[in-house]
Amino acid sequence: MSAVAETEGSAAFTEYGEALAAAAVEAHTGDRAQLGETLIGTFLKFWDDPQLRPQLLEKYRAAFTSETGAAEMRHFMSSGLFAQAVGKLDDPPKNIEEVAKLLGVPPLQVNAAVSQVMGVIMLRYVVKVEPIASAAPEEIRAIIAPTVQRYLVG
Repeated sequence: MSAVAETEGSAAFTEYGEALAAAAVEAHTGDRAQLGETLIGTFLKFWDDPQLRPQLLEKYRAAFTSETGAAEMRHFMSSGLFAQAVGKLDDPPKNIEEVAKLLGVPPLQVNAAVSQVMGVIMLRYVVKVEPIASAAPEEIRAIIAPTVQRYLVG
């Protein structure tokens, strides 16, 4: 990966994380009944953006092809995203265990929520399996959000 592409990919990953984090903060500090819906809606908005998608895909693929990429993805998906997600709190969680405690669910359920997102990325944007590859974002959100909601809220 070139230095320019890596920098742009990191910026896109950061922007993506910050947007998901903002959605999570809104859902966490507001109506928790909408947490799954808000997170999945924001995730789809960013991944469906034709300017961001190539950069996000590059970072996603790097997680499968290099230890550095995998380490970055692990950090982002297990602590970085969720630490940002509740960053408006006085004492934001620093890792997945703290996030799980804050949400009142086991850490494995937070991992399960992340696995739903990773699966949609793989099928829709990397492998482009139909019908999910061409499904409307609203249709995907309606199917995936309740599962993410159940994992993160109970």
